[in-house]
Amino acid sequence: MILLIGFRDDEVERIEEVLGEEVFSVGEGGLNREVSEVLSSPRDYHGYADVGGKFLIMHEIPGERVGEIVKGVKGVVGEVIPATTTPTSLRWRLSDLLEELKKEDEYFRSLRSPPNTS
Repeated sequence: MILLIGFRDDEVERIEEVLGEEVFSVGEGGLNREVSEVLSSPRDYHGYADVGGKFLIMHEIPGERVGEIVKGVKGVVGEVIPATTTPTSLRWRLSDLLEELKKEDEYFRSLRSPPNTS
């Protein structure tokens, strides 16, 4: 299953076309729910949430497909913060997971950036 958070409806439609499968856009109503709850009934939480970025959450996706999905989504929207679920993350509130993913993304970006020598 593929969850998208922070994506507009037109972006979601284009991503579905590129990937050739259904994806689920999660709105504000899903942010304070456990990730497992959102995954169990994603249509109940459909909508848009302004979360300061675009997040791609993949659940039970085969490893060889993960890279294809990330590449496809990036081809539509450019930057995205991807993640796969873990037994631990399934118990987190979605908003907490997104905050942790933002921190991880910032950390890894800082490692790729050249040091500021001025």
